[in-house]
Amino acid sequence: FSNSNAFTLDTTPPTVSISSSAGASGSTTGTSPIPFTVTFSKNITGFVAGDVVVSNGTVSGFAGAGTTYTFSVTPTTAGTVTTVNVAANVVQDAAGNGNTASGTYSITYAQPAMASAQNVTVQLNANGTATLNATSVNNGSTGTGTLTYSIQKIVYGQVGEGQTLTLSTPTGENFSAIRYASYGTSTGSNGNYKLGGCNASNSTAVVGSALIGNPSGSIGANNGIFGDPCGGTVKNLAVVAAYSANAASLSYACANVAGPNYVLLTVTDGNSNTSTMTAQVTVVAPPTATITSISPNSGLVGTTVTISGTNLSGATVISVNGTAASIASASASALTFQVP
Repeated sequence: FSNSNAFTLDTTPPTVSISSSAGASGSTTGTSPIPFTVTFSKNITGFVAGDVVVSNGTVSGFAGAGTTYTFSVTPTTAGTVTTVNVAANVVQDAAGNGNTASGTYSITYAQPAMASAQNVTVQLNANGTATLNATSVNNGSTGTGTLTYSIQKIVYGQVGEGQTLTLSTPTGENFSAIRYASYGTSTGSNGNYKLGGCNASNSTAVVGSALIGNPSGSIGANNGIFGDPCGGTVKNLAVVAAYSANAASLSYACANVAGPNYVLLTVTDGNSNTSTMTAQVTVVAPPTATITSISPNSGLVGTTVTISGTNLSGATVISVNGTAASIASASASALTFQVP
C-alpha cells in the first residue's frame, strides 16, 4: 500500500496573552471589578474559569470561545497587588497541542478618594475676621495613601430644560472658575452633581463665558444655547461656580455674615485621585464687647486707666471727653490706655 499525499503535522502549541482595559501590567487602577481579556494564538477548547490563576481576587463573568475569553476579577484587598496568569497545558488546540504558560499580569486596585464634608460654623473674632481650614470641613473622607484637603468658595444651582439659571456671588466677588457644568441629565443635588448619560460637550465653555469675571450671570437651559445633546430626552442645567482660590484655608469677614456661604471640599489621595463634596459655612458676627469696670474712673492727663470686661481685644479706638487715647495693651478681658 502506498499513498503519495503530503500531510502537515501541527506541533505548534497555542500561546496565550492577558490584557486589561483598566491599566497596563504593573500599574494601579481605581476600577473594580477589574476587566481582563485572555487571547490565545489559535482556537482552543476546554478553557474554563478555574483555569485562571488569581491571587488577591475572585473571578466572575467568565465568557468566550475560540481564541478570546473575558472575565472580571474583584480584588480582595485594596492596595495589594492582584495577579492573573494561565498555566501551561490547561487547554488544547484541534491538533491536541497544549498551550504554553502566559506571563503573570499584575495590577493594584487603589480605592478611589471619597470626599465626605460637614457643615461648619465660623465665629468671627473681635477684629471681624476668621480663618476656616479645609480639615475642619472634612468629615472622614477616605482614599489610598496620604490624603490632602482644600476648599473653595462656591455658588451652585440647577434648573430644568426651558428655565434660566441665575447665579451670583454673595458678597460681590467675581466668579473665577467653573467646577462643574452640564446641560444634560446630571444627577445629584445641592452642588454634588454627577454626569449622566447625556451631556453637552460645550457646557463648561458656555457657562464660563457667562460667569467668569463677573459677580453674577444668567444662562438659559435650552437647546438654542447648548445644542441638543440627546434628542427627545428632558434635560437640566447644573452648575458649580467658584469665586475664590482652591486652598487649604479661606478667610471670612463681616460681609459674609449674611450668607449664604458654601465651599467645595476637594480630597486628593496618594495616587492623585480626587473627590469633591459641598458644605455650608455659617459665619457668626463678632462678639459684642462689654465693660464691667473702669479703674480709676477719673484722673489727670497721663494717668493709666484699665478697663475690664469681655471681648475687648478688638478695640482700636478709645475716646476720652472727645479726645482719642492710645491703647497701650489689650486682651479679651482688659485693656489699658493713658488719659490724653
